[in-house]
Amino acid sequence: MSAPAWLQATTMHYRETWADPGRRRAYADNRWTAAPPAMLGLVLERALGAGEGAGCRLQVQLDEFEQVFRAADRSEARLVVRFTLLPVRGAESISSGTLAVLEPATTADASGGAAAFRIASSRLADAIAQWLAEVDRALPGGLSAPGRCRR
Repeated sequence: MSAPAWLQATTMHYRETWADPGRRRAYADNRWTAAPPAMLGLVLERALGAGEGAGCRLQVQLDEFEQVFRAADRSEARLVVRFTLLPVRGAESISSGTLAVLEPATTADASGGAAAFRIASSRLADAIAQWLAEVDRALPGGLSAPGRCRR
């Protein structure tokens, strides 16, 4: 899991698209318990069974992790990732993709955003698992073919 420097801290970010869409802001009195890449990495490890012997390497680049306000009383969690599946050895990509997950917040505040991010993170993990299954089905011999994910 990697991310830009602005996502390496525990700052909770938001954007007010109706007022100043180009400006990212930070909540003054709210923080994540860990940096977003660490939190999302843990969700993905648990959901995808990391370290269970499959052998492939999944590289994930977290590009966006912010609460987006469409209006003062309406917001959503926005998660955007790029990911690449690599074989056991080597750097040539087996497959790659990009996913954006938007999850409406039940309240237009940091608490509502945090709850929406929990759901969005789970939805992202499910989508990546589905993508991995599709990649497995699409490749001759699947991901277990020699030179791919088999050790």
